[in-house]
Amino acid sequence: MTTIMSATVSSVIHNRSLMTYIFEYLDIYDLKRLNMSVHFKEHVYIDYIRPQHNTLLYGQVQSGKTSKIIEYIKTFKPDTVKVVIIQNNKHMLSQYKSAFANRQISFHAINSISSTYPYNHNSKVLITIYNKFRMRHLQDFMRRNAIQKYCLVLDESDQYLHKIKNSVLFQKSKDVLHVTATPFRYAKASDIKKYKSRFEVDNVIKIQPPKEYMGIDKVDFIPIVMNNFDLNNNNAICGNIKNIIKTDFLQQDQGFMLINCFTFVADMKQAGLSLSTAYPNLPIVVLSSKCIMYHKGKITQYHMKDVKSCIDKFNKVSHMVVIANRLSNRGINYTNASYSRYITHQISMAGGSYTSFLQKCRIFGLRKETDYRGKVYCITSEEKQMMFVDKLKSKVAKLFNAPALPEPKPKKITVKELKEICRHHGVKGFSKYKRDGLIQLLNDHDIPIVRIQEQEKEKEHNIEYNHMGTIVECPITCMPIKDAVRIGCGKHQHMFERNAIQHWFENHQTCPVCNEDVPNKQLYSVVLM
Repeated sequence: MTTIMSATVSSVIHNRSLMTYIFEYLDIYDLKRLNMSVHFKEHVYIDYIRPQHNTLLYGQVQSGKTSKIIEYIKTFKPDTVKVVIIQNNKHMLSQYKSAFANRQISFHAINSISSTYPYNHNSKVLITIYNKFRMRHLQDFMRRNAIQKYCLVLDESDQYLHKIKNSVLFQKSKDVLHVTATPFRYAKASDIKKYKSRFEVDNVIKIQPPKEYMGIDKVDFIPIVMNNFDLNNNNAICGNIKNIIKTDFLQQDQGFMLINCFTFVADMKQAGLSLSTAYPNLPIVVLSSKCIMYHKGKITQYHMKDVKSCIDKFNKVSHMVVIANRLSNRGINYTNASYSRYITHQISMAGGSYTSFLQKCRIFGLRKETDYRGKVYCITSEEKQMMFVDKLKSKVAKLFNAPALPEPKPKKITVKELKEICRHHGVKGFSKYKRDGLIQLLNDHDIPIVRIQEQEKEKEHNIEYNHMGTIVECPITCMPIKDAVRIGCGKHQHMFERNAIQHWFENHQTCPVCNEDVPNKQLYSVVLM
């Protein structure tokens, strides 16, 4: 009987198709914990069960992420096709095509026409912009040419991750590289319990910007406070912009100003006309689907190949102004072809989300003049709204200096907890106060506003109850537990009186209940209900 059982087990183990089918039923977290050694790979078709590996690559705005993407394409599984998805912007696509051509990378750009062309197997890169039409053409092209093994590269992935993660293209890829400057939607696998609403990644790569990089710490944010009525008045906003141009921008030897505080193209054109009337010798360019130039009393409209070619037209001019909105967001690099001209001044609307504001700061980037500080004029209705810039600076600093993704915000202290602090320290008359009054009362008594930890409470209020409402006794003292701690022993956890277990560990290395080894003697406080 034993011989028959051994033969049956052996036949199953050596049947790769059957073993692969069995392992397909494992949860993705269990698959990631498997030791996929050479011996293991002999028994299953590893490509069918290997879980998807997600890598997050993030760096500050315009800090060299495109170069890292090209390095990834060249070095990571060089024989595997890389499918590059970028945001829905043709100018971004043009920038990528130029970058690939300069690095001698053969690529196939997917659109409605090129998707019908035969596939050149020397082209290991497929690139397209993210919209439903291009994605449909991409999937048709890959199905027609039987491209099944590929790595997915998602540039500015946080912009469309919520949509693409449910697609067949995403789910069939075994390796996904997420690239962004604002990784607030992601969390490492070890931290996913803290960030349940975020997307889990297996690996994080941070780009540390060089010394020549002008980031959020090298830019001055200057508030322009306006009332709510003037915020909706195009003429009032233009009046403030004219004053900035006169008192600051034109006082510099040379300058390049980006204005992206207008939402509609009509407002952008009106602003361009108004500014050109006040400063006729200053070239002003409005960027939308077409390029409109206001200069020396003339209005010229022409087709724009890309932003660089537009800026190159004014290389011999000391000052220029660009007004943009959609073309001032993610990915667009506002420099000339030789990278000798870059934004020195920017005018934007303050507020909004951290992600949208950070992505609109196109002033960030590599600069030859490392001593120069850029200026961002933030139009706002209240000066206190500029506090979000300080919070954003702190968030970015934590993001790029800490070894892991940012910690979640601490829970805001409640009125109930403030009253508990007053009660604990014997402060009288606190019950009639609300939040601000309680904070002032504690400050008047020089009492720090810190939550009262459970172990600092009076012991008579610390008796521990189990889920049935029964008092829990310490296994060592056989008395009700007042200061509860627990220890972990392999798969088990036991609760004790703090003083009793600390005294026990002075002479023992094992748990007093199950006799399992507790080498680190780690104690965990129990939260009282």
